Amino acid sequence: MNNRSLNHIRDNKKFAHQEFILENEHDKHWELADEMETAEIQKKVDATLNKISPKAKQIFLMSRNEGLKYREIAEKLGISIKTVETHMSTALKELRKNLKEYLMVIIFMMLNNLR
Repeated sequence: MNNRSLNHIRDNKKFAHQEFILENEHDKHWELADEMETAEIQKKVDATLNKISPKAKQIFLMSRNEGLKYREIAEKLGISIKTVETHMSTALKELRKNLKEYLMVIIFMMLNNLR
C-alpha cells in the first residue's frame, strides 16, 4: 500500500511537470506569434504612413507618439485646429483602409494587453 501511494505521487509529479512544459511551450508559441504579427502590422502602418502627405504623417505621429492634443499640434505648427483635424482624418482613413485585414488581430492583441 505504501509503495502504491509513493508511485501515485511520483506519477502525478511527472504528469504535472509534463503539463507545465506543454503549457510553457504553448505560451512561447503565442508570444512568438504575437511578436511576428506585431512586426507585420507595424510594417503595414509604416508603409501606409509613408504613402500619405508628409504633413499628415507628421501630425499623426505628433498626436499618437507624442500624445499631443490637436490644439497643441496646431500651435506648434502654426496651423488651424481644423487643418490638424483634416490631416488626422486623412491619416486615419488610410490606416483603416490598409489595416482592415488585421482588424481582428489588432482587437485580439488589444484585449490580451488589457489582462
